[in-house]
Amino acid sequence: MTFSGTATGTLPISFTWDFGGMGQVVSHPYATAAAYTVVMTAANCDGAWMTATRTLVVEERPVCTAVTEVELTLVTSGTLYPGDRELFRADLTPLDLATPYSYGLTVNGVPGGVEISSANPLTFPLVAGEPGTYTVKIAVWNCAMTVPVTDSVPVVVSNPVTPRFSIYLPVIVKE
Repeated sequence: MTFSGTATGTLPISFTWDFGGMGQVVSHPYATAAAYTVVMTAANCDGAWMTATRTLVVEERPVCTAVTEVELTLVTSGTLYPGDRELFRADLTPLDLATPYSYGLTVNGVPGGVEISSANPLTFPLVAGEPGTYTVKIAVWNCAMTVPVTDSVPVVVSNPVTPRFSIYLPVIVKE
């Protein structure tokens, strides 16, 4: 923890710190979770002094459970055409991972943005583009991860179906 204090009065002003019997320091590491009383005393050359007291509560830092795997699935079934809404699902492992986590999407290597979420599994929609085969990739990270876990799925967007026959009216049938 690093502490700072300010005082106004006749200069020069000196400061002394008392970290619950830990001596005079400006920065102090706390190894144990507990409530500590921090006292700062300011005095000037005229002998005037003031004391400020604050209670500091140090808590245990929770253990961060990192993402170890992501499985990306295209939930939408059937043939996809341009403009159709595609729904994806990303299942993260382990189930008790630390939140929040971050994810980034790419479609054929083009970034699709970064979101923050706490839901597992994660679902998100995309809109099908021009006809062709695309690769949708997700990268997920949390804690102090420097390399995200990734997965990808191919998506095929088909050309719209054109009719193979024509009907002309009126229809006349003779025997």
